[in-house]
Amino acid sequence: MRYNSLNKYNKEFDSDPDGFSNLNQEILKLIFPKDQRINEAHNMLISSKPVRVTVIVRAGMNDQDYIEEQEKHLYNLSIRTLALSVGRGMLTMRTYKPIIAETFPIPSINLTGRVPPRNNVFSMRNHEITPEMITWPYFHNGVAAGLRVRLSESKTINSTWIIFNKPKIKSEDTNSEAQNQHAGFLLALGLNGYISQLSMMNIHDYLCMGNELTRVGVLLGLAAAKRGTMDLFAVKILSIHVEALLPPTSTELDVPPVAEVAAILGIGLLYQGSGQRHISEVLLNEIGRPPGPEMEHSVDRESYALTAGLALGLVSLGKGNELTSLTWSSDSTSIEDQLLNYMIGGHKRPLTAFQKEKYRTPSYQIREGDHVNTDVTGPGATLALGMMFFKTNNQTVASWFSAPDTQHLLDSVRPDFLLLRTLSKGLILWDSIRPTEEWINSHIPPIVAENALRLPEENYPRIDYETMSQAYCNILAGACMALGLKYAGSANEEAFRSIMFYTKMFIKLSSKPIVEQAGRSTVESCINVLVLSLATIMAGTGNIEVMRICRYLRSRTNQTNIVLYGSHLATHMALGLLFLGGCRYTLSTSSEAVAAMICAFFPKFPITSNDNRYHLQAFRHLYVLAAEPRLVIPRDIATGKYVYVHLTCKFKNSDEFCQVKLKAPCFLPELNLIDEITISDDRYWNITFNKDKNWNVLK
Repeated sequence: MRYNSLNKYNKEFDSDPDGFSNLNQEILKLIFPKDQRINEAHNMLISSKPVRVTVIVRAGMNDQDYIEEQEKHLYNLSIRTLALSVGRGMLTMRTYKPIIAETFPIPSINLTGRVPPRNNVFSMRNHEITPEMITWPYFHNGVAAGLRVRLSESKTINSTWIIFNKPKIKSEDTNSEAQNQHAGFLLALGLNGYISQLSMMNIHDYLCMGNELTRVGVLLGLAAAKRGTMDLFAVKILSIHVEALLPPTSTELDVPPVAEVAAILGIGLLYQGSGQRHISEVLLNEIGRPPGPEMEHSVDRESYALTAGLALGLVSLGKGNELTSLTWSSDSTSIEDQLLNYMIGGHKRPLTAFQKEKYRTPSYQIREGDHVNTDVTGPGATLALGMMFFKTNNQTVASWFSAPDTQHLLDSVRPDFLLLRTLSKGLILWDSIRPTEEWINSHIPPIVAENALRLPEENYPRIDYETMSQAYCNILAGACMALGLKYAGSANEEAFRSIMFYTKMFIKLSSKPIVEQAGRSTVESCINVLVLSLATIMAGTGNIEVMRICRYLRSRTNQTNIVLYGSHLATHMALGLLFLGGCRYTLSTSSEAVAAMICAFFPKFPITSNDNRYHLQAFRHLYVLAAEPRLVIPRDIATGKYVYVHLTCKFKNSDEFCQVKLKAPCFLPELNLIDEITISDDRYWNITFNKDKNWNVLK
C-alpha cells in the first residue's frame, strides 16, 4: 500500500476541473434557496478525488489484516466510482462553453482512497483493476465530458476543433484510456448534433483507427445527429458494418460485435418513423439471426437481437396499424405474427436461399434446433411490438402481453420477460395509463397476487411460490416503468406517490428473509427500475425524496454479491436525471423521446463494467435525445437579476377556469399542451404569450 500527502493531490485537483465548475449557481440558488442539495449531488457524482475509506479496527486485527480490509473496501468503492460518469453527464449536460484555443477538459477517474483523520492517500495492490474493467467507464467519462458543450456553439465547433482534441497516441496503442475517452467524446458530439461537422475523410480516419469504441462512438453519434433523415452518406457508413445490408457477393469485413450492434441501432435512428419496408424486413430477420456459420455470431447474441428489435421499433414507431399488411415475399406471415413467434416461441421461419447457403455450415458452439430460442429473441421482439403499436390502443395486440393467469402458463415464461411485456402493454394502451396504485395492480393476475411473497402453505403444495414472487416483482416493475415514461418530466404528484409506494416496499423487502423467495437479485433489479422511473418523472426538479433514496442505495458498498456495477449505474443515472442539465432540462413524452428513453433505460443493467451481453452500454446516453429545456427563468430588466414571478398557464382545449398558477423559475408543461402563458404578478406588467401570436418569443 502506498501513502501520499493529500495536500499534494489538492493542488492537482485545483487545476484539474471536475466537470461541475460551469453550473449556473445564481439560478440554482433561486431554485433551491433553503438547502445545499446541488452540492450534495456534486459530492456524490465527482470522480476526480480520492474516496474516503473508513475501516473499523476489530479486536485481534493486525496491521496486515487492516491493510487488506482497507484495500477490499477501496475495491468496492472503486466499482461505484467507475459507474459515476453517466450520472455526471446528465447533471452537467450543456452547461459549458468551450475555449476553442484549448483542448477540451475531461475530468479524471481517480481510484485511490484517503484514510481519515490525516487523509493519507493510498492505492490498491492486492486487488487489481484490470484494463477491461476500465474500458467502458472511460468511454462513459468521455461522453459525460462531451455532453457539457452547449448547443449554442454550432458556429465554433467545427471539424478542426474536433480533430484538435484527438489524443496523441502511438499507432500500435489501439485501446488506451485517452482513446476510449475520445470515443465517448465523439458520441457526445453526435448526440448534440456536432459530429456532422466532420468531413468524410475524418470519419474514415476514425473508423480505421482500430479502436472498437471509436467505431461505436462515430457510428452511433452520426446516426443520432442524422436521426429521421435517412441521410444517404450516413446510411452507407452504417451499412458497411451491418452484414445483412451488404450484397451477397461483398467482401467479408472484420467488424467488432459492439460496432455491429451500434450500427444496427444507428440504422433504426436514421429511418426513425419512416416505416421503410426493406429496412423493416432486414431488422425483423436480424432479430432471429441464427448462430454461425462455424464460430461466427456466437457472442453477445442477446444484445444483437435486442438491438435489432429496438431498431425495428424505431423504424415502425407508432405505425403498427399501418404495417399490418406487410408480409414476407416467401410466405404470408405478417410482421406482427413473426414478432409474436419470436416472443412466445415456435418453429423457425424457413431460411431464404441465400441464408441456406450461408448457414450451410452450422455453428460449432451453439445448437438451437428447429425452434425459436426465445431467450435470445424474446426481449427484442417484445419491445419491437410495443414500439410499433405505440399509442395505437390496439386491444388485440395488447392482449398478447397480458401476464399468464395459471401456474402452468407462468412456468413457460421467464419472469424478467414479464417486465418487458407489461411495459409494452403500457406503450400500446398509452391513453389508458393512470397514475394510481390501482392501475399498477391491475396487471397482476389473481393467482400471483394471492401467492406472491408469502410463506408456503401445506394445503397448497403444488404452488411454486418462487415463480409467483418473481412474477409479482417483475410485473410491478414493468407497470411502474410504463407509468414513469407516460409522466416523464411532468413532476406529476400522483404518479410519483404511486411509484414511491412500491419503491419503499421493495427497499424494505430487501432486508427481510422472505426476499429469498423471489431472489435478492430480482428485487435489486426491480429497485433499480423503480428508482429510475421516479427520477424520470421528477427529471430536472432535484426532488429531495428521490435524492435520499439514491444516497442510501449508493451507500451499500458492502453488499458486493447483490449490489453490482449495474446497481450503481442505475442509481447514479437516477441522481443525474434529478438535476438534468443543471436543472434547466427535463424529459419530453413525444413518441421519439419515449423511444429514446426505452433504449437508454432498458431494465437490464450490466453485471460488471465491461458487460454488454444483453444491452450495449453506449445506449445508456440516448436519454439526450429525450431532453428538452422547459425552465422559465424571469430576469428583471432594471437590475438584470433573476427574480421570482407568478405565471398563469392555460392548457389547450380547456375553458377559462382550467388554468394553473406557477411560480417561476419553474418547469413549464410540454409546450404542445399549452395554449397561453401570462405573467400575472403585481410587480410587473402583464405579458401574455399566445400560441398563435408571440410563441416563438417564449421559446
